[in-house]
Amino acid sequence: MARWSDAMKLSDYKEYETYLQVPGVYEIGYIQRETFYPKYIGKAPVTLYQRIRTYGRDLGRSSHNRFIRELVEVNYHRLWFHVIRVSRPGGAALREALLMNRLSIGECGLYEWNCRYEYTPLTEAGYVLR
Repeated sequence: MARWSDAMKLSDYKEYETYLQVPGVYEIGYIQRETFYPKYIGKAPVTLYQRIRTYGRDLGRSSHNRFIRELVEVNYHRLWFHVIRVSRPGGAALREALLMNRLSIGECGLYEWNCRYEYTPLTEAGYVLR
């Protein structure tokens, strides 16, 4: 069973380039009292490094995610991420969808910075959604 990596500071993403050269799933969030609190989940079908770089460069100001983009510099530097590396690109999409389905998104879910839900990887894998 795949496990989450240790947390890495988002603003230091370049230091982890070699480790992140595989597909996978990532969470972005905060650390408080040595506990990781995710706010966003995403998938990286090509490499985790390519995807994390979209959040890490320009202190998040060029991110597609409005919550990260709108953070002031002080709060941006408090962001961390961790990853689950997968062996094949399709595995990233399915793992992301399963976590989103289990933990929910938006204001009432764990992933409150996610604004959309893609059921396609779950239904393609034969899961019945309610």
